[in-house]
Amino acid sequence: MLLVILSLESRSFFDATADTTELKDQDFVDEQPIFINKNQVEDVYIVQNCTFTRCINEQGYGGAFRISISNGAQVSIISTSFSQCKSSNQGGAISANINDATSKLTIDGSCYFDQCSAGYGGAIFVSCYGQFILNAGLVINNCSSNRGGGIQVSVQQSGSALLDGITIKDCSSTQSGGGLYLSSLSTSDYINIAGDITFENCTSIQSGGGLYVVAPVKRVMEISANFLFKNCSSKQGGGIYIYCIQSGSKILMTGDSTCTNCSAIQQGGGAYLSSNLEGIIEVNEYKFKDCSSESGGAICTYIIGGTAILNGTEIENCSSIQSGGGIYIYSPDINSKVEIINSKIVNCSSNNGGGGIYCMIMVGNVSILGENLIQNCMSYQGGGFYASISNSLSNCFIDGLTLDSCTALHNESSTGGGMCFYISEGNFMGEHIIVNNCTGKQGGGGLYLSMSKSTSTILDSCEFYHCKSANGGGIHAQINCEEPSYFWIKDTIVHECSAIEDEQHDVPPSGYGGGVFLTVIGSYDYDAESSRGFQLNGMKIYNNSADKGGQSIYVAMTKVVEWCKLGIAGEYVKGNYSDYHSNLNELQGIPLNYQQFKSKNTQQINQQQEYLQNYWDASIKGSIWHVLNRLVGSTTGIDQYHCGNSDAPCESIEYALKQISIEKELSETGTTSEKRIGITENGFDLTTPLQLSQTISYTKVIKIMKQMYGTPSEMQGQAEIKIMKNNNNNKENGKLGWISALEGLQLHFYGLNIIMDNSQLLIPIIYIAGTDSILELYTTSFSGIKLSPSSEAKGIIHINVQQSKLIASDCLFENINISNKGGSAIRLVNNALSTIATLTNSQFKNITATGDNNGRGGSAL
Repeated sequence: MLLVILSLESRSFFDATADTTELKDQDFVDEQPIFINKNQVEDVYIVQNCTFTRCINEQGYGGAFRISISNGAQVSIISTSFSQCKSSNQGGAISANINDATSKLTIDGSCYFDQCSAGYGGAIFVSCYGQFILNAGLVINNCSSNRGGGIQVSVQQSGSALLDGITIKDCSSTQSGGGLYLSSLSTSDYINIAGDITFENCTSIQSGGGLYVVAPVKRVMEISANFLFKNCSSKQGGGIYIYCIQSGSKILMTGDSTCTNCSAIQQGGGAYLSSNLEGIIEVNEYKFKDCSSESGGAICTYIIGGTAILNGTEIENCSSIQSGGGIYIYSPDINSKVEIINSKIVNCSSNNGGGGIYCMIMVGNVSILGENLIQNCMSYQGGGFYASISNSLSNCFIDGLTLDSCTALHNESSTGGGMCFYISEGNFMGEHIIVNNCTGKQGGGGLYLSMSKSTSTILDSCEFYHCKSANGGGIHAQINCEEPSYFWIKDTIVHECSAIEDEQHDVPPSGYGGGVFLTVIGSYDYDAESSRGFQLNGMKIYNNSADKGGQSIYVAMTKVVEWCKLGIAGEYVKGNYSDYHSNLNELQGIPLNYQQFKSKNTQQINQQQEYLQNYWDASIKGSIWHVLNRLVGSTTGIDQYHCGNSDAPCESIEYALKQISIEKELSETGTTSEKRIGITENGFDLTTPLQLSQTISYTKVIKIMKQMYGTPSEMQGQAEIKIMKNNNNNKENGKLGWISALEGLQLHFYGLNIIMDNSQLLIPIIYIAGTDSILELYTTSFSGIKLSPSSEAKGIIHINVQQSKLIASDCLFENINISNKGGSAIRLVNNALSTIATLTNSQFKNITATGDNNGRGGSAL
């Protein structure tokens, strides 16, 4: 192998044929650049133990070296220093083109770059189709350029870059990448950039104080380097700026990286992420500490049609002048998507909104997933989390978030200690959210929610505890009902929250709704559909307190009376509140909208407010519509509007079922959750078969019970239903049963005694059909029944359906005779193996029956 050693007299020596060329122990001062051009597989060029001072190229590339290698050639630069070198274009010290995958440029860790400058790549510029390696220990100091103050690397095709243990400090750029500018124009399927790199005191006027990364092609760019950003700054992205601008492109950041004490004049003190045209940015396991900016103290994501994923992010002691002390999210496109997974945000703050996270969702989707923690964060609104959602195609989904000890206490109007949502259009779905020990000055210690137009908010499997505020210690929900909006609480616990009175001011009022304060802005035309959109029935309330009213819930709504009457016994209002065991002051309200409420003093409110239970218990009827068709003295039931009280019953069951829909749903055809029919102590004669179904009855559940069942006024003994056939077989023609429940209707009987006249029945008393049906019998008796089916065996209770349930408890079947085609007291047919029957403490006495045509069937079951 040929070895050529360059002497001092031949500094600009160029050898195109030699195997190995070595430049060693030389000092270059105020010299022109050396051009290295190697294009053979065996070509090796070594620069070792040299110094380059004030080497300047005013016309081209590389102040000290211009390198072009291909066909497997290699260049190594070892123990060499560069000081005050300059290029008017690329690479203040070194400009290199690595032209194929087999060629390699290595710069040893003992090299040093100081005060070098260029248009692009202050110290080093590399266009890399092959291998570019910077070894551990390398230092680039006080270098500058327009782009890539220390280094600019453009990775092409199958190129790779290994930056292993280098330090870039006090470097700057006028455009992008104060320390390092990294781009990928590769057409290969995968690019990998690895190693360790430290950025210290690096600055960029525009973007990426330490690092700028851009991926403009449809490929995956993985950067597994471990970055440390210290005291770096820029206009956007004080530590790092990542830009993904092409559909199908992805930038994957997987290293163990930290940003500390970095800052941005505008957005993203630590990092700024921007993605267009369905490009994807994924950042894993990054840490941010003591970073600051105008918006997004640690991170700003600006996603226009692309995706940003933050996984395992840890943020501590970061702040913003405006919004998003930890993270600022901007989503302006229908295809925008941001996911935050398993994050931890601690001790962060902002002056405007979102001490931990701020989301502006113009359109698109933001998701918080996994196990996330926002702790000890503060802001004017949304101490922990703030979201503005303003389009029907906008969605915020949270599944797995704990907010602990967050506050919104900047001034008297601060709201949402834990979370604050302003939803003008769009949707919020929250699952597995825990809000603990959070405080909001004006409203919503745990959550402040403002909704308008066509919006929806659902809280499922959440918990609010030890939260406090002036109104709505746990939750303050303010809803504009010009268009239907939906606020549903499912399986959510609100406990030990408190509404604190402002003792200095009586107006606006404070100290209402220890757990929840719900109010409506303006007036609206009440209808069952819109008001059913407020559903608190999945809420569990314990040990909440309010200085003024509504220990757990306070409602300020002009139509609060109508809302409380909706459904059965205030079902949409009360959660786990018990009509018979809870304190009345747990639930209170006032028929005023929010503007009216805010103008009242304590005395005026006390004069108008009411216990909510009194609204749904305003009449004796409560939630049971009673019927009576027997003449008692000179009176009987009358089918008329508002019938149903036990002392003013309806005459027929059919009319009572319609009346329930009218009163509960404002329409005869309005579907309600369940309907309850009460049989008065004077009994009821069933003169014609009664057919019930979900379609006819406008409910899924019908409960037939004795007078005032389940209330303190419940009658003694059983109420009587008597079947009056009067030996008229025509009454049963075409009928399935005297009481038939079809289409999977759930039918329940409580405290009844069912008997009949001296006739003989041809059809069952109760006939059940429809998948997923339920028949429940509790303390119900069937006695003196004669059944004589003419076509096939029947049961007194006949269930002809799969996947159904029969529950009988403390029931009695007595003095029953079944003849002709035979049958039994209870008969399950049509693949009854899928029917679950549970009989408890029930008796069968004196039952006579024959089997069916095949001799099958017991007299009881």
